[in-house]
Amino acid sequence: RSKPLDVPGEKKFAGRGVTYCTTRDAPYFREKTVSVIGGGNSALAAVNELLVLGCTVNLVHHEPSLTADSILIEKAMGYGNLSIYHNHDVLEIAGKGTVTGITIRDVANDKRAVLRVAGVFIETGSIPNSSCVRGILNLNDNNEIIVNSRCETNVPGIFAAGDVTNVPDKQIIVAVGEGAKAALGVCDYLLHKKGDFRV
Repeated sequence: RSKPLDVPGEKKFAGRGVTYCTTRDAPYFREKTVSVIGGGNSALAAVNELLVLGCTVNLVHHEPSLTADSILIEKAMGYGNLSIYHNHDVLEIAGKGTVTGITIRDVANDKRAVLRVAGVFIETGSIPNSSCVRGILNLNDNNEIIVNSRCETNVPGIFAAGDVTNVPDKQIIVAVGEGAKAALGVCDYLLHKKGDFRV
C-alpha cells in the first residue's frame, strides 16, 4: 500500500485533491498547479506524466538530491513548468472542500512557505501488506517477506511473490514473473510431498 505522509489534512482531503495514483488521477488536474511529494522513480514518473498534461508542478523532496534514474530527471528538467524544493518536508495539506495548498518547511533553516496547489500526488514509496504473516514468516527490516530464488519462505509449503517480498525492482512485470515461479514451486512441492494430492 502507499506510504502516507502522516501530516494534518492528508486523510481529510484524500480523494479531494490528495492522491496516491498519478496514472488514474492525473487527467483531473490537467493544466493546474500541483505538488508531487518524493524524489524517487515513482515521483519523477508522476512529475513527467503531469508535465505532459500541462500542469505546473512543485516537486517537494526531503533529501538534498533526487534519487530517481537520471533519464527521468533529465526528461522532467526539459519542461519549464517544474520547481524543485530539495531538503523540504510537508507540514500540512490545507483546503476548503478540496485541496488549496500545502505548507512546506526547509529542513536546513526551518523556513516555511505555502504553495498554492489544486492537487497533491504522494509518491514516497510503499509499505508491504505483510502484517497478516508477521510472527509466522521471516520478514526483513522493511517488513518484506523473505524468499529464496524459488519464492519459498522459511515455512515449508508457504510461497510468496510480488512486491510484498524482498525481491528487488518493484515492477509489475517482475511481480508477474515471480508469481509464475511461485505457482511452479507450489506445484512441485505438492507433487513431491507424501500423501494423496491431486494437482
